[in-house]
Amino acid sequence: MIKITNKNQGDLMSAFLGPIHYWMYNKIKYHEALLDRIVASLLEKGVDVEDMISHANTRFGAPVIGELSDVITHANIHGWLQERVTSVESRIAFVVTSSLGNDKISLDDLEKVFERYGADTAKDYIEIGTDAEGLFKSLNNVLLEGMPCDSINKPAHRDEKSFGWIRTRCLHKEYWGSVDGDVESYYRLRDALIKGFVSSFGNAFEFKVLDDGTNLISEVVT
Repeated sequence: MIKITNKNQGDLMSAFLGPIHYWMYNKIKYHEALLDRIVASLLEKGVDVEDMISHANTRFGAPVIGELSDVITHANIHGWLQERVTSVESRIAFVVTSSLGNDKISLDDLEKVFERYGADTAKDYIEIGTDAEGLFKSLNNVLLEGMPCDSINKPAHRDEKSFGWIRTRCLHKEYWGSVDGDVESYYRLRDALIKGFVSSFGNAFEFKVLDDGTNLISEVVT
């Protein structure tokens, strides 16, 4: 049996188009849809987004639309997926940072957008009998934390009623820093998305970040 390490996992990602690539592409598409939701909320608030989106697409690359097998660069699968992650995360950072300079929308407003999106996205994964760890695994089909070989989310707690994880490092600061944004805004928004996602499972679970930085999903005690 061949043991899959972080290194050869990355090599495998570059060798052929397989399930892990479709999984990553779906995560990217979830974030493209999230950006669409952000833009729709800005339009509802009367924010002029045309120049904002044009600038973001020019600077960071426009969204790619189509089946993965049709749009990906087969000679560099891993590199192409990384470029798409960088593109969508950078565009989200740019649009959020730019919009927060407008008095028509606040970070609190955007938190509500992210929370609703998380709740809507959870509908793709709701299953009867899901436990806290299973819920995290479903959530991990949506969140972007680099490539699989980056191994960012590390399990830190597991029992019958709860599951916790920590970040081994931050991959998002560079995206937000490149647009003069605050990565803490990103984490506030992402936590809102997670709360929306988690609360959609029949209000049986809750999400919180502990003082030591552990992200914890736990069953609600009634």
